[in-house]
Amino acid sequence: MEEEKGLEHWLAESGYFQIAFGSSSRDIRITERLYCDFGKEEVSFHKFSLISDWISDPVAKSVLEECLDEMNQHVVEKIYLNDDFVGFWEDGPLIKILQMYGQTWLGDRSPDEVIEELISRVYE
Repeated sequence: MEEEKGLEHWLAESGYFQIAFGSSSRDIRITERLYCDFGKEEVSFHKFSLISDWISDPVAKSVLEECLDEMNQHVVEKIYLNDDFVGFWEDGPLIKILQMYGQTWLGDRSPDEVIEELISRVYE
């Protein structure tokens, strides 16, 4: 259950699920595979939003690219949203990228402050 910034609800991805019924876990009597379509929920950005969330929204992706361009001017290991990077990091939170790669760029700012700034730019 997500609790950051009022997202107090359960989330599930659409897909196939295996359900099982029985008197115990050792006595399964019925199993069935079913497909559940939970629809697409609009992304609501928060401290632990994933890279995939940031790049799936055109405005957020633009804000992220501007942030990375600025960061890349101050770091040795540069970050670009290419297939290799996204393929590896898409299910990781953006804040971890800032913590791992942006230390020399952050200065007096914390990764939390940068994320809050980026989120406010997305919703301008």
